[in-house]
Amino acid sequence: MGLRALLNDHYGERIVDTDPPSGFVTSGVLNSLDTFTVTFDAANYVYLDQISVTTTGGIAPTVISVRRRENDEPDRVEIALDQPPPSGEISRFIFDDGEAINIIEFADFQIGQAACCLSDGSCQNLTEEACDSITGAVFRGAGTSCLGDNDNSGEDDACDDLFDVPAVSDWGVVSLTLLLLTVGTLLIRRPRTDPRCANSRRES
Repeated sequence: MGLRALLNDHYGERIVDTDPPSGFVTSGVLNSLDTFTVTFDAANYVYLDQISVTTTGGIAPTVISVRRRENDEPDRVEIALDQPPPSGEISRFIFDDGEAINIIEFADFQIGQAACCLSDGSCQNLTEEACDSITGAVFRGAGTSCLGDNDNSGEDDACDDLFDVPAVSDWGVVSLTLLLLTVGTLLIRRPRTDPRCANSRRES
């Protein structure tokens, strides 16, 4: 949660800082966050069509301009939004120029809130007490948060492992088949008692 770079092999492509700092911020900061600044590890620039925005809920803001402030350092770029990110959700700003991917995340949460997975696969950031009051809900614990359904599995990514159905391995199928064949063979070969023999034993 915060700032990370992926597929980055080119000097000058990595975002190393943001203002305000990315990650968890207060609701006051998030509610007024209509601009923020990114700092690259060298002089760089980012274009409007290289930035996409996703959120775990609510309405995602749209990037409306990318600019350098007058007399600012060449490695600093200001990002302007049409509205602040939604409160109570994680907003991701994905910078992809074809060479590197930088991801910046902002979110505000109340103290004690964490991911609460509901029985339908959805997720809410709640306190443990609030989560426990929901039938079938599972509280994931401190340091977790809802992530959204980025893999299109039908469940929030923070809850995927709760809905995974263990697959039967190939060896498990083979073992089960052999066991059934063995039991069937024993039943077929089981000796049957001749009623005449049974009668002769009783008469003797």
